[in-house]
This record gives sequence, structure tokens and C-alpha cells, in this order.
Amino acid sequence: MLMQPLLDSLKNQGFVDTILAKIINNFQVTVKNIHIRYEDSVSVPGHPFAAGITLSGFTIISVDGNWEKAFIPSTAGAIHKLAELHSFAVYFNTDSESIRGLPPQQSADKFRSLISTEENPVNEHQFILKPVSGKGKITMNNTISDRVPKFDVELDFEEISFLLDNHQYRDVISMVDMYHFFLRNQQYRKIRPTEEQITEMGRAKALWKFAREAVVGQVHEKHKEWSWAHFAERRTDRKRYVLLYKKKLPGALQGPDVKEFDDLEAKLSYEDLRFYRSIARAELRKDIQIRRKLEEEKKKEQQAKGGWLSWAWGSSSHASTDEILGVQMNDQRRKELFDALEYDEKAATAAAFDVPKTSLKTRVKARLQKGSLALRSGTTQSSVEIMSIVFQDVWAKAIQRPTSLDALVSLGDLHVYDSTTPNSQYPEIVKIKSDDTPTTSTVHLSSMDEDDNSNALLMVKFEQSPLDERADNGLTVRLRPMEVVYHRGFVEAIYAYFKPPETQMESVAALL
Repeated sequence: MLMQPLLDSLKNQGFVDTILAKIINNFQVTVKNIHIRYEDSVSVPGHPFAAGITLSGFTIISVDGNWEKAFIPSTAGAIHKLAELHSFAVYFNTDSESIRGLPPQQSADKFRSLISTEENPVNEHQFILKPVSGKGKITMNNTISDRVPKFDVELDFEEISFLLDNHQYRDVISMVDMYHFFLRNQQYRKIRPTEEQITEMGRAKALWKFAREAVVGQVHEKHKEWSWAHFAERRTDRKRYVLLYKKKLPGALQGPDVKEFDDLEAKLSYEDLRFYRSIARAELRKDIQIRRKLEEEKKKEQQAKGGWLSWAWGSSSHASTDEILGVQMNDQRRKELFDALEYDEKAATAAAFDVPKTSLKTRVKARLQKGSLALRSGTTQSSVEIMSIVFQDVWAKAIQRPTSLDALVSLGDLHVYDSTTPNSQYPEIVKIKSDDTPTTSTVHLSSMDEDDNSNALLMVKFEQSPLDERADNGLTVRLRPMEVVYHRGFVEAIYAYFKPPETQMESVAALL
């Protein structure tokens, strides 16, 4: 009897994997020419700016074992998917001209022309994230072993570059300050005097009344939050909302309960709604578990009675039913479903039992050939670089096994350049120690292991429940010798670059 729940769990898991394989095998995505743009002429008077996200294309297609586009029949041994990302970019144009108000067709053409592609790059954009392209290879195997994972994902990106100039930073801080100002105004919007009240009462008297009501309202609100009447009201609202939300989830909310539910959602805060909904979902799951347990006990009693009656009457013919993912099915319906999905129940259950702890369930590999971060002063045409960070050969790998998880990240090379001091003797203030610096990094995707990263600048490996059982969790960090030059002028320049104006310090601190 103790093995029955385990068998049911394994059957359902194998059934879910079969459905997932069917979905992935017939799943293809094509997205082209995405452009989302935000324009602002209020945050910084006299300096309108525009920010946006562009995507030239994103595709997920079916391929064969050689990663060539092909039609794959449902009887294929392994499923291969090729994902391609083309020119994903983020821009922030300062002192930008607005494109609003254009006719629909002209506006669509203008938006499309501002999407940077590999063939037609857009030079008028001030990119925060330069166009990024990459590939992803996804493999779903039918078998699982210590060398072949069930899910295998490989990601490869050529270059990711971030750029930021002081004009962009100025506009971002001003936008944050405007957003904070809007939040503060929103708090007192309901008591702000109208133009008619100002004309009738006089400007000074109307604003004095507004200030008095704002301060007194805050005091009363704090006192109200700690009153017993407020606690009782919140308790009543919580119990009613949880009860009504439990009715709403299965679609049983009707009649006067609908209006009461809408009134409570308008009254309660966003944080309260999230908390109360989590309570309702937890109670509903508990109720479902209790109901299923009672149904199983009732079914066992009926089967026992049916067995004795069948023995007494000399017959044992009855239609057996089974539950699959919460749905009751008889033998015929189950057979039709399994045939349509090409699912072998016995083979899946046997395979689920016979899984060694060294087998690979999921393996994810990712590679970034080159990345950079640069801070500049001035516009794109006359910008002066203050600092730049260049890193190469970034690798990441994660392996999930039935009882363990391994994750590894390595960095091949890192350089930090100081451009604040002309003709400096130390333009490179962070670099690998030059005694044995290799010309190129020798970290390879096929040899992503702890012992094969000796030439990487930094290697971090985390192990959860290692296979050798030496510990519950393991962490390995390896760093090669580095040279770091301290330059006071460089540190002060970076601090001055990011220090917002005194008038906007309050807004930045409030949002942080």
C-alpha cells in the first residue's frame, strides 16, 4: 500500500514529460520588428529624451541532429530546437526629437526604421545596451544517463556592451525625481483645492486649509491603524475576502458575492490582496487534498464491497477507472490518450524507477565571448571616456541530477581602464598579473570542470548534495593573481559622476 502513491506519482511525472515533449516538438516561435519607445519632455525642461527597446528578430525552430532546419516527425528519437536572437538593444536618446503625432502608416514606418539590425545599424541611437545577438540550442532526449541529459541547453553570445554618458544619467535621475514628485502628489490629490475653491476662499486660505488637512490626515491615519476598531475591520475583511476568493478560483462566485468581492478589491491595498490571495490558495489546496483523501477512502470501501459481492455472486466484471492528473479515466479512454501521445506507461514507470543518482536530468551551458561597460562624459559626437571595464570568456554551467545540483561560473580575463588622467603611467588599473598571462583564454565549453579552469581569472563552483557525499553543500572559489592600482583621482571622478544633484538626493534616497 505504501508503494501505490509512489507509483501514481511516477506515472503522472512520466505522463507530464510525454505531454511536454509533444508540445516542444510542435512548438515554433517567430517574432520580428519589436520597438517599444517612451518619450519625455517634462522631466528635464528644454532637454526632451526618448528611451526604447528594439528587437530585430527572435525565432525558435525545429532542426535535425546537425542543427539544420528540417521537419521532424513525432517518432524522432530526440527533439532539437534552435533559438536565435537578433539585435536586441536598449537606447536612451538625449535631446531627442519627438515622433508622436505622425499618421499611423508613417508612424509604423518610422518605428520600423529605428530598429537596428546587423545589415542596417541605426547610428542616431545612444545605446545603453548595444545590439546583442546570440544562439541557443535546446535538446530533449528520450533517454537519460550520466552523459546524456534529459534536457540539454547551450547558449552562445558574441558580445554584450553597456554604455552610459552623463547626459543619460542626468535625464534618468530627473525622471526618477519627477516620478517621486508624482507619487507625493498622488497621496494628497483628493484634498488638493480646486480652482473654484481657490477663487472662492482666496489662494492663501485655500492652501493653508490644504496643508492643515494633509498633516492632520496623516496623524489620524497613524492613530487609526493602531485602533481596535481598525484591527477588527481588517480581520473581517480578510476572512470575507479569503472566503470569496476561494469561491472565485473555481468559478463559483455569483449573485451578491460578486459586488462584495469587487468592493473589497477596491478597498484593500495591493499588498493586502497579495497576502490574502496566498492564504486563500493555501486553504484551497488543503481542502482539495482532504477531499481527495476522503474520495480515495470511499473508493477503497466501494472496491472492497464490490469484491465481496462479486465473489458471492460469482462475477468480477467491472469497469476499472484510474486518475491521471486529477481526471478520472476508464481503460478505453486511457488507452486512446496514451496511443495519441505515443506513451508507454510500463516503460515510463520502469525507467523512472531505474534512474541512478549520477544521471543527468538537466544541463545548461552558456558562453559570452566578450563584454564591456563604459562611462562617458558628453554627447555621442564629443564624448570623453572616463572608465571602461572589458571582460572576456565568461562561462556558466549548471547540472541537475536526481539528488544533486552543480553550478559553475568562470571569467577568463578582466581589464579596467582609467581615462581620467591623460598620459597616465597606469592606464590599466586592474589586470591579470603579467608573469604568466596567456594571450587567450583556454577555457572550453566541452571541458567545463573545476580541474580544467586553471587559466581562468575567476572560477566559482557551487555544489548542492555532492555525489561523493563529502558535505551537504560545497563552494569552491579560485582567483588568479591580479594587479590593482589605486588612483585617488579615478575614485573621486567615479563618485562625482554618480552623485546626483542636491535637489534630487531626496527622491533618489526615497526610491532606494
